[in-house]
Amino acid sequence: MDTFLQQFQHLKIQLEEIASATNNFHNENYIGGGGFGKVYKGEMSHSKGRTMVAIKRLDRRHGQGIPEFLKEITALSRYSHENLISLLGFCYQGDEMILVYDYASRGSLDRYLNSPHLTWLQRLKICLDAAEGLSYLHDPREAHQRLIHCDVKSANILLTEQWNGKLADFGLSIMGPANEQQSLIVTVAAALCGRLCCTYSNGRVQQNLVRTWIESYEEKKLNDIIFKDTAIEPLEQSALETFSDIAYRCLKESREDRPRMAEVVIELATALGYQKAFLQQLQLLKIPLVEITSATNHFDDEKNYIGGGAFGKIYEGELCDSKGRSMVAIKRLDPKYGQGIPEFWKEIMTLLSYNNGRVQQNLESREDRPKMAEVVKELETALRYQKAFSQQLQLLKITLIEITSATNHFDDKNYIGSGAFGKIYEGELCDSKGRSMVAIKRLDPKHGQGIPKFWKEITTLFSYKHENLISLLGHCCEGSEMILVYEHASHGSLDRHLNSPLLTWSQRLRICLDAAKGLSYLHDPGETHQRLIHCDVKSPNILLDEHWNAKVSDFGLSITGPANEQHSVAAGTPGYCDPQYAMTHTLTKESDVYSFGVVLFEVLCGRLCCTYSNGRLQQNLVRTWIESYEEKKLNDIIFKDPTIQPLEQSTLEIFSDIAYQCLKESREDRPKMSAVVAELERSLDLLNCQEFIGEWNKQFPLNYRSEVELKKFRSKGVLLNGGKTWFSLNKKGEHCEMITIAECLGSDVKSNNFSTEYNSRFAMGNYRFESYWRFKADVKTQFLSPGITYAVYLVFKFYRGGKRRCETISLKYRLQGERESSVSYLAYEREDDGWWACELYHFTCDHRIVDLQIMFEGFDNLSDILVQGIEFQPLENAENTNEKQPISDSDSDSDSDANWEEKLPTDYKDIMKWSKKGIFDYLPWTEKKKKKAYSILCKGFFLTNYGMTWFSLDKNGKKCHMLSAARMWNWKENLLLSESRFGKVIQWGDNSSIHIETEVQSQLVSSETTYGCYLVYKLPEDQSGFKAPVKVKHKQCETEDNIWYIYLTSPQTPVIRPKVIRPKAGQNTHNPLDRPKFKGLPQQRNDGWIEVQILELRVAITINMDIFFELCDKKKFSGLIIEGIEFRPI
Repeated sequence: MDTFLQQFQHLKIQLEEIASATNNFHNENYIGGGGFGKVYKGEMSHSKGRTMVAIKRLDRRHGQGIPEFLKEITALSRYSHENLISLLGFCYQGDEMILVYDYASRGSLDRYLNSPHLTWLQRLKICLDAAEGLSYLHDPREAHQRLIHCDVKSANILLTEQWNGKLADFGLSIMGPANEQQSLIVTVAAALCGRLCCTYSNGRVQQNLVRTWIESYEEKKLNDIIFKDTAIEPLEQSALETFSDIAYRCLKESREDRPRMAEVVIELATALGYQKAFLQQLQLLKIPLVEITSATNHFDDEKNYIGGGAFGKIYEGELCDSKGRSMVAIKRLDPKYGQGIPEFWKEIMTLLSYNNGRVQQNLESREDRPKMAEVVKELETALRYQKAFSQQLQLLKITLIEITSATNHFDDKNYIGSGAFGKIYEGELCDSKGRSMVAIKRLDPKHGQGIPKFWKEITTLFSYKHENLISLLGHCCEGSEMILVYEHASHGSLDRHLNSPLLTWSQRLRICLDAAKGLSYLHDPGETHQRLIHCDVKSPNILLDEHWNAKVSDFGLSITGPANEQHSVAAGTPGYCDPQYAMTHTLTKESDVYSFGVVLFEVLCGRLCCTYSNGRLQQNLVRTWIESYEEKKLNDIIFKDPTIQPLEQSTLEIFSDIAYQCLKESREDRPKMSAVVAELERSLDLLNCQEFIGEWNKQFPLNYRSEVELKKFRSKGVLLNGGKTWFSLNKKGEHCEMITIAECLGSDVKSNNFSTEYNSRFAMGNYRFESYWRFKADVKTQFLSPGITYAVYLVFKFYRGGKRRCETISLKYRLQGERESSVSYLAYEREDDGWWACELYHFTCDHRIVDLQIMFEGFDNLSDILVQGIEFQPLENAENTNEKQPISDSDSDSDSDANWEEKLPTDYKDIMKWSKKGIFDYLPWTEKKKKKAYSILCKGFFLTNYGMTWFSLDKNGKKCHMLSAARMWNWKENLLLSESRFGKVIQWGDNSSIHIETEVQSQLVSSETTYGCYLVYKLPEDQSGFKAPVKVKHKQCETEDNIWYIYLTSPQTPVIRPKVIRPKAGQNTHNPLDRPKFKGLPQQRNDGWIEVQILELRVAITINMDIFFELCDKKKFSGLIIEGIEFRPI
């Protein structure tokens, strides 16, 4: 006994402390009891800090002797899991045997079975939590024996404040092989039916409902027994089927027929995934009542009524959706005629099931049903994938229901291509940035596309990211379906455009350069990944997006390994395949170079390398192309079309030289892909220079002494069109154009307002606008690049000067045909010339010449300005915009981190002492304990001595922390919100400004590290954000950079509105939020919250933060919910 007490000394609690916490076991603190004794609640200090605890006082009269007491302590201290109630301490003094547990503030599950406050999503999650706890006891995966709980029931599933389920009363369980699924599923069935399995009368069992439940399932009469309440959303049909099916299997009479708990976890998680997907669908379909009443003129019977019946009335009205405004029918149900909540939900679910392209059925065979509908985060342990990879991969999961809906159940109308792997469809899906067109690749197991290849392709596509590689957006693995979702290349593959007169030589060279860059990255991705051999480079595998940017595809099943390593594998396509492969049956990165050389000649000649007849290879042109080059007869094979400018000779020589080198017979003689990239850049640059000369020479001859001098000349730009247009090329060779304001104004303007400006591009083309100005600008471009998305700017100067680099201006304008004005709020000072630019809107142009009419209605808060002109600049594409990057507390996989000791902070012991849990207070710091400490630091925990603060380490071992909003605004009324880690948030009401005043403790940040300070928030359900930017002023900063501008919107809401000029189907889908190097834009976090960076700082000592927020349109922050401020290394 003494040895035992010494072993668990760190858990020992004095009887006086317990008596004080329970007020000498007063009845006011009594919360439950049973054959073991009584349970009380009380607040006390323990190894994890000071919290409310549950105190179990054992009663010797009911057989609770010392052996059982010691056994329970041993079991509870050894078996630790997030879904098991934790032992916090014990007391053994005199006759008292007392156990102290975590306190589950909401009590046990049996109290809530028929509660309308418990949604189906919560019910499923609680059952999954309990299943995972029980699965852990059955297979703890450590040096412990399996445990049989022996008393699984709803009364032993306790619920925390956040409605997380925790399994209790397993301390006296039996060690050994486990088989108690039946007990758990009686509890699961109780949750499904909303009542306990047994009814009692005078202490005796009156009715056992388990047999009734089984019969209802077998007779397909679940709707007769399922819990229903009008206050909560219904249970989705697939979720019901999966949930009831696993419950039924666990109730099988034969133990051999019952599933393992690990399988129960998977099935419950699948049911939870169905319900989540269903709720997400409902959320997308939600329309505020205010919009409906507005559309129907408050249900006007005279103007909008179009029909009716016993159900109620139908009205017509105009509503907005993702495709614009359209006329809809609005059915208003009438409760007086029996149209209640159940009928309302039934109709929605019926219509949804048909919209998704299938009718839900009760299938007798489990093999006929999908097994992995949506594998959610809780499946990480069951699926046994690496934790870090699984967390990120989770964000890419897409349900089969969404995919079948997007493809109209894989309708042939959506079919866009195929191969040995299966078929590809196009469809529209939702992601964090809104709805967009995607490519959906449906793998066919009959052609060798099994699960291993499926996961290999996902792993490869997920790991190798580059702007010229096709991006993986999602995947689905349900039942026999294996589906990959990619970004959509709206212009298809390169092979379709080889002989197109719409593709200029500049575009052809740009496409080749893009593809070369993507391939070069695969061959040398840097230190983080192994080099990759594509194995099947060909023009059908080079895809083109809406802006004709090229992206290499089908590299998911490529070969990894050192670049000089040879691989024996069947790969390649006739015509493109390396000739050395036929002799050696090996592939190297030089094999890809050869294949790419064939692609270059295809582009040069405007045709595919091979011709076929009746499915058989008829002619291979590669040998002919090589001979034409060697005999200097390129003009005989080069692509020609009278509608496009021919390829200039010097450009042709550079391009054909590198293509020929790629086709060298000896692999050693072929260039590296990096050298191919360099030569293609050179050829494209020379071609752009020639285009520039052509535009210039229309005005007058251009004299230059070298290619370098010409490059500088064209990047700076020149005056064209009689001095009315400034023309230049950006690094990509895309045309940039500015038109003088003098050319845009009518003849009725004051001539004496024109003025000269020493650094203006136009000598006399600058115009001064005075107080309360309005003007109309008729703008006509001449040199824009077709297919490019442009940003339109007003370029001006403040007449009085003395402004900061960024200023709020609230410029109102309208395009011709628009009824309502748009507002551009911000202007930026340009570093190159000191002029200011106000970004108006974006559009994708179809032609070089575009006619616009813009009505400028003045600034709200400024008067005199000097306008230089209207400028058109190609919009930069965001870097990796299609990747879903999670923003989380820590994405470090501490368990597999080989360098964890280097990353462990030197002051980690002090940090652990700050923990609210009091982690490791009593044990010596062994190597194993240090590793555990690092793992806990990466996961994060609450601090005690700094109030409501969450602390963690990032993947590089840098310190991160988050301050609760409730701490920073302790004078404001807190809003309880279970979605917040702190449980409390601040919601702003009629406030025109927000003031944050807090400290940044130097102990909570890493030295010599630049930190980003992020505001973490949510928006009210009925709005997508605040239209105007928010001015953020840092009181401590005395420089001109003390003011930032941010946007408090949803991440998918554009801050610069796209507008369409001569709209065409599928165009102008560019989201202006997809722009790099702008820190004031919101980002979606993987915890469901939104964040925006408000500050960048390096902290050497503890500093005070004093920050003011103010909306630029002077409106109020009504409804804004703030969780806190987070500090993370940048």
